[in-house]
Amino acid sequence: LNFNAGLAWTLTICRISNQCDQCRLLSAGQKCLKDERHEHLFCDIANNRISIHENSYLLCDTRKNALIVKYCAPGEHFVNGTCLDIHQRRKRQDIAGAGHAGDYCSFHADCLNGMFCLAGTCTCQSNYVAIHGYCYLKKNIGENGCQYSEQCNAAWPGARCEENKCECPSDVNGIPYVQARTHDGVVCILLSGEDGDPVPKCPLPEYDDDLLTMPISQLRNPAMTDPDDYDVHYRSLKILAGEHINPLQFCSSTSTDYNTFVANGGGACTYATEPYQPDNGIYIADVYDCIAVPLNNVKLAMKGIYNIHPQADGICCPNRAFTCIQPKHEAKSNVDESIGVRPRWWFNSVTGECEQFMWDPWDETEVQSPNNFKTREHCESYCRNTCKRGSPQYSVKRILNEEELITNCQTMGSCSSNFECKTIGRRELCCPTVASICSISGGRPFDTSRHTNYDPGYSMKRSEGYCNFSRMQINPFKEYFKKLVQNFHFLFYAIFG
Repeated sequence: LNFNAGLAWTLTICRISNQCDQCRLLSAGQKCLKDERHEHLFCDIANNRISIHENSYLLCDTRKNALIVKYCAPGEHFVNGTCLDIHQRRKRQDIAGAGHAGDYCSFHADCLNGMFCLAGTCTCQSNYVAIHGYCYLKKNIGENGCQYSEQCNAAWPGARCEENKCECPSDVNGIPYVQARTHDGVVCILLSGEDGDPVPKCPLPEYDDDLLTMPISQLRNPAMTDPDDYDVHYRSLKILAGEHINPLQFCSSTSTDYNTFVANGGGACTYATEPYQPDNGIYIADVYDCIAVPLNNVKLAMKGIYNIHPQADGICCPNRAFTCIQPKHEAKSNVDESIGVRPRWWFNSVTGECEQFMWDPWDETEVQSPNNFKTREHCESYCRNTCKRGSPQYSVKRILNEEELITNCQTMGSCSSNFECKTIGRRELCCPTVASICSISGGRPFDTSRHTNYDPGYSMKRSEGYCNFSRMQINPFKEYFKKLVQNFHFLFYAIFG
């Protein structure tokens, strides 16, 4: 695979202190839009970090529609979009704790707030982003207090700062984004797919505007029935037109019965088992969120084939904790990059780091993994600053979507049984205990269906037959651990292992 060719267009624009090979550097001659003005950055090969030509900047030449280099007057530096006298900054740098992002340092105290000294350079902490030589807190979608769109874009690609609040990207190929609330925070949902596909899409994997179809991580429904196979398979079942069960699982965000399966979105996100009856549902509300989105177009388009339930107002998507322990869905080594293979990022829950891989969005041989991000920054903001295994504890509400994250525990007594208080980043979270994770419940005490430490999964019905389907598709080392269990009765993490 020609890795570098696909890498260039997907990386984020370089900022001061970024690693040179992890971003896209703007330079003279590149195409631009009217009124664009940028810092004049370069790669310092001595430390592989982005630095700045302080006396010059890049400006969009409207005659050429290309960036050109412009210079400030002698004794001036380009700061915050304009040329300013440098004497004030020099005076500031003589004071301890006044080093800007990219400045040289000897100690952490030499750098401004939100930075630390790394290899002799003031570098932003992981939850900050470098903007104009300063480090600003990254802001999530729906969060107030942003000053620059870069603060929002670092947490969600394409997000923007509007009236000091982070908003979703406006659209992709004319398809609008809508904001949707989960108990882990606000996410961005595409309102529909391409080419007449009316179904809203789960937040991950993120969609690229050159794809003809969108990757889907919405929960598949093993109770699906296929209208095309009616004469052969379903005549004895007497399934009427419109009463077939959709292969994608919709839901009602106000439902509080998490153990009863209701076809076509009439209930909560519940997994169906054979025989497909309401009382045979399996609890999965701790790993799948019912994300409320408009479904009027879906109901209209599917009427007469799959009559979506009147109460349906959401789609079942993997929640944050579940997403971040999924395996990567990597392109096969013999796939030509010219067909669309591209670099993406995934969170390795074993190492706790985001890693790059090559992704084939056209591969339909497997269900797409939601652990798939366009940028390292999005991967880190989504997965790194939370519990290592399992969901954190939430405040108890009647409807799960209304629960809120507990972020201020102080002691062990602040958390419920099976949880312990952990300091993660700037927050104190109640995380599942090791004993809970390693028990038969696998950190999922509300799912009582398992009776062994290894969960073999379930068969999932498909139109061409049956296939083995790990119920939560969550263990990246399933086959490895399966052999250990068979040979050594190895204690497996069950669901959250």
